[in-house]
Amino acid sequence: MIPPKIIERYGATCQRKRGGYAPKFIVVHYTGVANTSAEATARGFSRKNAKTSAHYVVDDHEIYMCADESVATWHVGDGKPDTRYAGCRHAEQWHATIDPDGKFRGNCNSIGIELCVRKENTSSRSVSDLDWTFPQAELELAAQLIAWICLRRRISTRRVLRHYDATGKPCPRPLVTMPGDPDDSRDELWCAFKRRIQEIIDANT
Repeated sequence: MIPPKIIERYGATCQRKRGGYAPKFIVVHYTGVANTSAEATARGFSRKNAKTSAHYVVDDHEIYMCADESVATWHVGDGKPDTRYAGCRHAEQWHATIDPDGKFRGNCNSIGIELCVRKENTSSRSVSDLDWTFPQAELELAAQLIAWICLRRRISTRRVLRHYDATGKPCPRPLVTMPGDPDDSRDELWCAFKRRIQEIIDANT
């Protein structure tokens, strides 16, 4: 598979050694900052006071690589369900059924991918808002990136997770159905996104 065009901008300040673990999972996030770019997010990860980071940032036309895959970035903690979030029960179920042996080590053995997010009403930043969205072009670019990583590292799409699947945090919000949502369209969009990743993998094997 020909890799997507990636702009290398190493400089994420929040990183550490993997402790002997190799990347076996991919975790997808959203920036939570409305209408920002991959470049701006990558620049934010390089600030001294940054409290989070990821290996890649994607918007609707660019991919930035902020840290080498050989290091652990700060994007999902230790990977255990976090009881602060209403979705933690779903995360517990995921750990019990997909990861019963506890192979998911959070930052230590995962690759973090941040997706830039659009929002119409920028006066509200509530995670429960329904107008957090991803452009289709961005989802396609992210699917190409993730498929390329999966093929190169032999990672199954079963191990492509949302932050929500790992800890219960409603992230990436446009791909997570929350209590109170009118339908399951966001979960359905996540399933469609995963299918697209698999399609790209199948076309290149």
